[in-house]
Amino acid sequence: MATDKSKGVDTSFRRTWSDSNYLNQETEEVQPKRIVRDPNLPRAPLKARENSINFHLKLNKKTVLTPSSDASSHGYFCDVCECVVKDSANYLDHVNGRKHQRMLGMSMRTERADLKSVRERFEANKRKQLDTEQEIQQRLEKLQQAQQISKKKKLAKEIEQEQLATLAEESANDELVATGLPISFGSSKKKN
Repeated sequence: MATDKSKGVDTSFRRTWSDSNYLNQETEEVQPKRIVRDPNLPRAPLKARENSINFHLKLNKKTVLTPSSDASSHGYFCDVCECVVKDSANYLDHVNGRKHQRMLGMSMRTERADLKSVRERFEANKRKQLDTEQEIQQRLEKLQQAQQISKKKKLAKEIEQEQLATLAEESANDELVATGLPISFGSSKKKN
């Protein structure tokens, strides 16, 4: 059997190298969404986080991971760094870490405190402590007043019940005396 070399094999399904196609793809590449900061720009000193992290939202929840599901649902998703961390401990480490802080525009250095700011902080803490002590005293006074009022009401109620009981007993005795029947049974001793 002779093969006909003039016909050849159909190779249209194979990829072909084309410089123009690859140059076009290079220019059309999508730029990442992340903001790349210049390392030479000054960064703000490290400061306390203003919002709290709610770890309890995903507590004791099980999720089924599928290849088609969103990557942000597989754990804790960081919007700033666009990364997914699998558990809360690692997420906390990431949020407090250098990479995340740099993406927020902060350095890992804290602001140096001067004597004036330290004194102001002490005064603020003293005022806060005094306010809480005064608040506690006010609460205790209110509780004591409420307890005294409840004791008075309870005592008044007991006195009223005793009076009602004695009135009922006296009225029952009066009815028995009116009928002419003996009031006591079998005892000859006199009550003092």
